[in-house]
Amino acid sequence: MPTASNGRYSRRDHFFARNPDWTEREDNFIRENYPDYEKLTKKLSGRSYNAIRNRCRVIGVSRRLESWTAAEKLRLRKLWPKGSKRDLGNAFPNRTHSAIRSMAQAMKLTKRLDLFRTNVPLVDDIRQRARSLGYTMSELDTLARSGRFFAAGCIKGSVPRPQYIEAAVRRLGGRLTVVWKES
Repeated sequence: MPTASNGRYSRRDHFFARNPDWTEREDNFIRENYPDYEKLTKKLSGRSYNAIRNRCRVIGVSRRLESWTAAEKLRLRKLWPKGSKRDLGNAFPNRTHSAIRSMAQAMKLTKRLDLFRTNVPLVDDIRQRARSLGYTMSELDTLARSGRFFAAGCIKGSVPRPQYIEAAVRRLGGRLTVVWKES
């Protein structure tokens, strides 16, 4: 029945003529079959995929996207490099592996490869300490303001830079000391 003063259908009438209210039966069907959207769209043929998806959100069936807390990001930073899919799933039970991987990519985290030796024991010790604290070599370079000195592994044949070594040791919570051999 037209509601506009000129006897025509209004946009609102047209919208509701095509989109009737959701029934309790439809809501129950969604609750029983979520997240099988293929089955939902077949059974609820008068509803579009987007309408069904929106209804899932409205009735509280779909998973709500939760922001990552600082504590979760810190835990991810520690676990991601060596953590298996199972370890990550146990550490983040309310997150899908895809969500965990996406956050790791957004944080520019990488899986850890074994460190190669540089044949400079002091540099190798610094790199190992950074690794044990959960830093990547790129992050260590950022901390020490050393360009790519540690990530590149103190390129073989190059001279270790004392200022980079001192900055890295200090930022990793250590201190340099010199012990002279008695002659």
